[in-house]
Amino acid sequence: MSSVERDAWKATVEVQKHFNDLQLRTRQLLLTGFAALSSALLYSAKEQLSIRVGSIDVALAAAVAIFGVCALFAFYIWDFGYLALLKGAVRHGIAIEKGEKVGDSAFGLAQAIGEASDKVGYLPAFFFCREGSLSQSQRRLAWTYRIFAFVILFFGAVGQIALPGRPTPTEDFESSGCLSQFCVIQMQAEQGDVGLTTKRLTCRCLE
Repeated sequence: MSSVERDAWKATVEVQKHFNDLQLRTRQLLLTGFAALSSALLYSAKEQLSIRVGSIDVALAAAVAIFGVCALFAFYIWDFGYLALLKGAVRHGIAIEKGEKVGDSAFGLAQAIGEASDKVGYLPAFFFCREGSLSQSQRRLAWTYRIFAFVILFFGAVGQIALPGRPTPTEDFESSGCLSQFCVIQMQAEQGDVGLTTKRLTCRCLE
């Protein structure tokens, strides 16, 4: 290996370290966000918090879950892209070590990274398409994000299912003279005077 090729190899290794460091930082940020999101999901589901969307009660956990999956997919594209760039740099370094890149061609790192980036298929990898075209590291990364997405959606669904039904007037309220008080509570919910509330409503008879 000539001095030119050795310098190109050293530069390639530094680029590999850079992309690897970017991936580690991305995943650390992802784990921190996932922990915070999980806490928010568990608390909102436990407290049965909800928001009004038109005439429908939507569990706050479900809304948080939708936001969480969107944020997770953004992290996935970010992470998957860095992995592709890292693989391009690794392939170029291997080519130099095998003697396939000699002389000035050893400095084709930018071209190798660009070609690797153009071959990235974010959506197919995430949605179980073209599994055979993925490397082992890409499949492992895709499955990691799929599991994260499943956990988030599971807690969101649990929060929505556990949400109590909306109370409605009954004959008991009418006969006991509580209908007016109940109607006041119902009107507040319909008009959105209480944007975030639990469903532990108490009706009392008016004197």
